[in-house]
Amino acid sequence: MSGTKTDRKDRKISRAVPVLIAAAVIAVIAAVFLTSGIRQREKAAELLEAARQEQQQVAEHVEQPDRDTYLTVDGKVVVGFIKIPSLSIEYAVLNTFDKRTAACSPGMDGRTMPWDAEGMTIYGIRSFTGALKKLEAGEELIFEDLAGEEYSYQYITETKEKVIDHGIQIISSDKNKNEKTTFQFKFFS
Repeated sequence: MSGTKTDRKDRKISRAVPVLIAAAVIAVIAAVFLTSGIRQREKAAELLEAARQEQQQVAEHVEQPDRDTYLTVDGKVVVGFIKIPSLSIEYAVLNTFDKRTAACSPGMDGRTMPWDAEGMTIYGIRSFTGALKKLEAGEELIFEDLAGEEYSYQYITETKEKVIDHGIQIISSDKNKNEKTTFQFKFFS
């Protein structure tokens, strides 16, 4: 009889081991994902602070900076800032989005800026685009150029369509630009 009890215990243990291993793997993946997002936000905040300081230096030493002014911060070219007041978030926008910059901040794709007829496409890091899912139609996005001029946009929808005239399209993607979700903002002031 004791052999039977031992067999049952062994079977229970052998069933529990895969469950415990799966739970451990899930916990590790969740921890990596969470710390990755935290680190992205930290890097983005550091870049934003350095870009704002550099912007202030330019304003003090350049008589009339214009909207085509760019800043170089830690080897990255900053073209402006995105703010979403309802979510209390702000990010520096880089002139490119690639494997090197993907963990730092959102980056533009192409050469057009928001004031160009073609509008602007921005690829976003997960910590930024994840927050966009909370937006409701009509909420405001502000693009600020490096001269301090602000351009206001309204969130219109999540869509797969091409960017609208004079609008901003933000694409949630991985570092290889594999698109997931597109957020559209139309110009309104």
